[in-house]
Amino acid sequence: MSSLVLTYFTLCNCLNNYIYNNNSHNNYIHDNYNGYFEAEEPPNTNCYGTMCLRIYNCGLLMSKTVDYFLSPMSPWAYLGHEPLQALIDKFNATVNVIPIDPVKLFAATGGVPVAQRPIQRQKYRLAELKRWKSFLGSPIIIEPAHFPYNPALVSLVVVATVNEYGAQKAMELTLCLMKGCWVEDRNMGLTEEVKKSIESCDLNSDDLLELASSDQTSKDLEKNTQHAIEAGVFGAPTYIINGELYWGQDRLDFVQRSLMS
Repeated sequence: MSSLVLTYFTLCNCLNNYIYNNNSHNNYIHDNYNGYFEAEEPPNTNCYGTMCLRIYNCGLLMSKTVDYFLSPMSPWAYLGHEPLQALIDKFNATVNVIPIDPVKLFAATGGVPVAQRPIQRQKYRLAELKRWKSFLGSPIIIEPAHFPYNPALVSLVVVATVNEYGAQKAMELTLCLMKGCWVEDRNMGLTEEVKKSIESCDLNSDDLLELASSDQTSKDLEKNTQHAIEAGVFGAPTYIINGELYWGQDRLDFVQRSLMS
């Protein structure tokens, strides 16, 4: 029994030394927007270094949950979607996919649609998108022909996917829907275009669209939006971990640090 206790405390000490006692990111490699990843060798510890690295990679840290509030119409949600998925996978985290109604969210929190913003803000938004496109090497189209579009259908489809297939499939479909506008330059406000994206994710478009048109799905979208408002969300994407809110894909480095702690 005593040897088991000793082993437990040795492993805990090892893990603490590896993760918490290093005050810099020298043991991590920054890969553009995918964040910090372990270098090949862990720092010196009082136990078997390779075991420390293996423990960390196997996800024995306590898994955390990310509440992911999004609108598939948002270019910022698109830019952050795959990096978020990489973090979820890396840290064995759980994600709650929570589509919201951006129109109602803006109305409740003082947000202004892009076309109604002062020209200076519109120009700066485009400049920021160009910077992020270059930084990430993203295929995003800065000014797609069909933006903005009515986001109701894509949001309802994601809600229906969460309800029917779970969060992981919803993450996959959300990416397909986002690419429809931001990479393929299609009008995602049209049912036929949404069907194409659904089918590209190997889902039955007729079944999913029927679910999306149900009263229950509409109620769930309203609940999501109200939940977002009550949680302090005012834009998309927003990530909440342990009650702490991070707004925007440019806060994913902080999301990562939260998942690591």
